[in-house]
Amino acid sequence: MASMRGSAFQENITSNMNNKAISFMAAEAGATAFWQWLSSGPTQWQDLTWREGWQASIPTTASDTPNMGNFGYFWIDPDQVTWSTHAVTVTVSGFSKVPGGEALSETRMEAKFSAPGVHRAFRAGLVSDQDITVNGKASFTQKAGSKATWWGTFAVLAIR
Repeated sequence: MASMRGSAFQENITSNMNNKAISFMAAEAGATAFWQWLSSGPTQWQDLTWREGWQASIPTTASDTPNMGNFGYFWIDPDQVTWSTHAVTVTVSGFSKVPGGEALSETRMEAKFSAPGVHRAFRAGLVSDQDITVNGKASFTQKAGSKATWWGTFAVLAIR
């Protein structure tokens, strides 16, 4: 009898770990989907209509159709997307659940994507239209006028 309880306990722990992993991977898949959409139009960063375009390809509410494997669900609430001049912060909801059933695990991931443009050294005031050599060793070949290069594009800020 004791071994059956131990076995059921172990199975329950394994199931919980699997569900948490699925919800985490679903949240990552949602952040990746946003990144892929964002990468499709880096020169349109300031276009307010373009900023809403992700909603056509990424779910904005929970559904009963998995979009990551058999049990993973992700979506991004439009109210959880915050744009600024140099970054966009997105909170992605990831769930593990039985289709048509209740959620078994939930992960919310906050991701921050930097705006395309020049390297942060240039934004900080180091401006040049020539290559820059630092301490005689490193060279930046990025020019101040380039607008289509992504820098520091993805950082997970929080997992809830």
